[in-house]
Amino acid sequence: GATEADAAWAGLLAAKQRIFQEEQRRRNEQNLAANALSTRVQAWIDAIQQLTDAAAREQALREVEQALRAGDADSQLVACRALTACGQIEFDKSPFRPLLLPLAANARGALRVAALYALRSTVSLPEDSALALALADDPSNEARLSGPHLLSMFCERQLAGEADAVLVRMFTGTDYGQRRQMLSGLWGTYLGSGIESYLLELSRSTNRNDQYAAMYYALSTLPSKSEAVVRRLIEFLPSIDSNVYGRALWGLSYGIEPAQGPLVLQAARDLFDARSDVGIQTSCLDLIGQHAGPELEPWLASLAADTR
Repeated sequence: GATEADAAWAGLLAAKQRIFQEEQRRRNEQNLAANALSTRVQAWIDAIQQLTDAAAREQALREVEQALRAGDADSQLVACRALTACGQIEFDKSPFRPLLLPLAANARGALRVAALYALRSTVSLPEDSALALALADDPSNEARLSGPHLLSMFCERQLAGEADAVLVRMFTGTDYGQRRQMLSGLWGTYLGSGIESYLLELSRSTNRNDQYAAMYYALSTLPSKSEAVVRRLIEFLPSIDSNVYGRALWGLSYGIEPAQGPLVLQAARDLFDARSDVGIQTSCLDLIGQHAGPELEPWLASLAADTR
């Protein structure tokens, strides 16, 4: 009995070792392939960005074009990434648009996302926003994570209307790790009522990470803040966490409509009186200075007298 048990145990250990070794082999192959692709991208970028060898630049651009035209998916992926990285460099980008459009429309996952970024970095037209809107129908994690940022880019940060409903769909069913990255894509955008309501609800989640992410990456960055957003940012001010109150103060320093000025003014005065920290008080005075009228001159004068 013992011998049979020992043999069975030894066989189990041997099988476990084989599985481990196979997994290691696959991981090493994946790393080698990823490193090769990364090296290829960088070689193209180096040749395109340099200023002294026009022939080398032209050769690299033709290689990128050929990779898009006839390459496999990995070659197309690295070609897209090279074009995205070289978006600020002056060269004839028109040949790449007809090659990128099919990938942006029909590919899936990482390649589709890379093609959209490359399209935006070469020649994009207003009607290309439909390609970004369609990302809501791509179930891949890559499409979901990059969807809000691509929508922001292709819709010129105007995310009301059709984009509003699409954004809500993108965020539906996400976990915190996904949401955190997706929220950063909304930085500085003009939102519709649907996604604004979602963000306000998220900022009141029982998960403090979600609360902070919604406030930090989205609500505080909006260039035009509704009354509901202003009131929610004010609700973050009592926090003793400098990351929280500091970000809320920053968010209240711009994008405030005149009608919301009194709300910000009162909140700044309340926080000023409740805190002794000079940095907080200085930020509050900056907000008060933006929104105060003549009625506050006596109060401001009394502050000046107290500092003498």
